[in-house]
Parts: sequence; structure tokens; C-alpha cells
Amino acid sequence: MRAAENAEPSTGPLPLIALGQGLYYESPITFAAFAEYLAGHGFVVVTTPLTGTNSPLIKLDTQDLENQVRDLELAIARARELPFVSRDVLGVLGFDMGGMLGVLLSMRNPDVDAFASLDSGILFEHESGLPRISPGYDPAALRIPWLHATPPRALRPPSDSAQSLFETAVHAERYLLVTEGMGHVDFTSYALVEGRRDMLGYWPEPGAVAGVEGHKAVARYVLQFFSAHLLQDAASRERLSTAPEAKGARMTLERRPATPRSIGYDEFIAEVVAGRAEEAVAKLRAAAGGEPGQMLLERMYLERLAQHLMFTWGLAEEALPVIELMNERYPEAVFGQFLLGEAHVLREDYPAAIAVYERFLEEHPNDAGAKARLETLRQR
Repeated sequence: MRAAENAEPSTGPLPLIALGQGLYYESPITFAAFAEYLAGHGFVVVTTPLTGTNSPLIKLDTQDLENQVRDLELAIARARELPFVSRDVLGVLGFDMGGMLGVLLSMRNPDVDAFASLDSGILFEHESGLPRISPGYDPAALRIPWLHATPPRALRPPSDSAQSLFETAVHAERYLLVTEGMGHVDFTSYALVEGRRDMLGYWPEPGAVAGVEGHKAVARYVLQFFSAHLLQDAASRERLSTAPEAKGARMTLERRPATPRSIGYDEFIAEVVAGRAEEAVAKLRAAAGGEPGQMLLERMYLERLAQHLMFTWGLAEEALPVIELMNERYPEAVFGQFLLGEAHVLREDYPAAIAVYERFLEEHPNDAGAKARLETLRQR
């Protein structure tokens, strides 16, 4: 849909919203009214049908989900060729499985400026494993405003230890809109069809009020969300702090601010190798309390980096802050003490190396390797 009767022409370029469709709701007609509603308020909406890689019926596997991500990327690229479409402002909206592809696209693509998901199985691990088993899935990479609208049933974790994406995507400004009284179909434009009969496997007969009014309320809130974060509209931003109201549907809202990301893997390595290890480690220390999933805080990565700095690149001085951080976090790791001693040896600071091995032997007096190494160092 690209026209409306008596509509005032817009000057453009207009922000683009890419829309991902859902399982059992594969046709773009599913969100025709929703998309037209957004288009009528200053956005261009592009979508693709939900199909499999080699079949019109999509499978719940990584290949077919990846195919959908690629389809939507192609649609975005083609839409940006239109003269009235902005090449700089992009939002992503996904329903059901479309939210899975939408979250992957948003994690991978720095061009995405805001992401909204509607009743999509991305809060916790889906029984298929998607999208968490897909390449590029990383909660720490979601660094844009994210709105997730869901019925209460989706808030129940599959196990006591499971953390939701709402908890782990700490670098995103998050909005959780809980829509009690709405069914799955009510997020789609089918909610607006008057006299709709029930359809086996899809939806029951429509409720008296909650479906239609809930749909309209969610659509208004999604519009406010994209207006605030894509159009930078201050009034819309202010209204985002209030849950929408809908007759027959109870809605609650939780918002969490984004936590600035400390330092990424590639940036950290580059900083350390460039001689700024102290500064890089300070940023990494700041992540220790509130950045789940930071791989650089894992022992394996710290050990591996320290060994390369010392024995591959000859950067023992730069290795010291990394080893000290590792030993702070993993004091039980014997290997970290050996690395610290050998880093001092490579720096030719033998008194410091001797002191490390002496302290180690106080706690491990029967370690023959440490005894032999200490004796060798004392003879230098």
C-alpha cells in the first residue's frame, strides 16, 4: 500500500520500518492495516512473506530463519533505492517468528535504530532453540531501544535458572508491555475484522472488546515508540513512560534504561596491544558487576590473551594488567600465578618474579615445579 485518498504528500526522506511476519501468519496481509497505520504517520513499511529456503512452508531451524533475515535485508536494500525512503533511519518490527528474525537483524546490523517485537518467542529460549542457536545471537549486541509486547503467559521461564532477554540485553533501553486479555491473533490486523469466525488452529471467535481495543492500543504505543526513537519526537518520548489503555485489556509497562557497554572484544585486544592495557582493563573491570555474557571476563579468554601477549607478541608489560585481573577473578587458578611470575621474568624484573613464586609456595609448599623455578631464578 503506497497511497491514501486525499493524503497530503510528504517531502521525505521518510524513516523505514522493516516488518517480519509470523508462523501461521505468513502473508503480508496479516499486518496490512497495522503497516498502513504506521505509513499514515510518516513511515515507510516494507515486508516479505514468511517462507522456507526451499519450500513455501518455513521450518523452525537456523537455515530457514537465516533465509528470512536475508529476505528482509534484501527488502530493506530495495526500499532504500526509492527516493522518498531514508537511508539513515531504520526500525524493525517483528511478530511471532518475525520477532526472532528481527532480533537477529537488530543484533547484527548497526544500521537498525529501534526494534519492536509483538508476542514473539524471544524472551526465553524457544523449544526449537531459535533464535539463540543462530549465528550472531548476542544479547550484549542489542544496543538500541527495544519494545516487547506480550501476553502474561510468555513471562513464565522454562526453568528456575533461565534468564530472559529482557534481563540480559542490558545495553538496550527496554520496554516490556504486558497485554492481559489479548490473544495471539489480536496483535495482527485480523483483530480488526468484524464478524470474524473462528478458525481451527488459528483463533477462536473474537472477544467482545479486548481484541479490537487491545490491538488499537498496542498499535498506538508502537507508533509512539518508533516516533520517539526514529523521528526523535519529544512528545512521543514522554508518552512512552505511560502504559496504554484499552477497554477489556489490562496493560502494564516496565522500562529499564540501557547500561553503557564497557568495551568490546576487538576493541579490548586493540587497546592492549597498542600499549593502553591499564585503561582497557579498567573498562573491563567496570563490566564485572553488570554486564552478563562479557566473554572477556571468562578465564579462558583472559589466559589466552595473556599467553599471546607474553609468548607470541613479546608484550609482557601489557600482559601484567590482564594477568592481575584474571587472578583477581579466579584466585584458585594456579596457572595465573605462574603466568604472573613469568611475565616478570620476561620483563627481567627477577625480584618481582621471585616474590610471586615465594608467595605461591607459602600456599602450595609441595609444588615441585614452583620450587625448581624459584631456585633457578635465585641463581640469576
